[in-house]
Amino acid sequence: MSILPTNTIRPSALRAAPGRRPAGFAVAEQPAKLGEATALTALSTDALLFLQEVESPQERDARSRRHGTALLDLLAKLQHGLLDGAAPGEVLQDLQALTTQPIVAANPGLQDVVAAITLRAHVEIARATSNTCERSQ
Repeated sequence: MSILPTNTIRPSALRAAPGRRPAGFAVAEQPAKLGEATALTALSTDALLFLQEVESPQERDARSRRHGTALLDLLAKLQHGLLDGAAPGEVLQDLQALTTQPIVAANPGLQDVVAAITLRAHVEIARATSNTCERSQ
């Protein structure tokens, strides 16, 4: 089976009649001023960067899950370190760094869970720093 074209375009049909502009794409006869072109380019670049930074709800939830899991891992390390009698300094610093990062999940239930884990991390940081202050006095 072969497919035959129903219409063929002849090159003579593409040419415009004398005194008329051809239809379709045309370049402006006067170039834009340099300042206008630069502003338009900057605006376009900013718009593209903004579009690239927008996360989908699934990406936000995935990032929130990773954040919550990292917090739970550090809390477990802190617990094991305290049970072993080790100083929790580095784990506390990592935990403090994670709790300062704002995380907003698209799923409200996931947001509540991550907020509860973050609250627990703040409690453990406060407990560890108050125990350190009491020992030094």
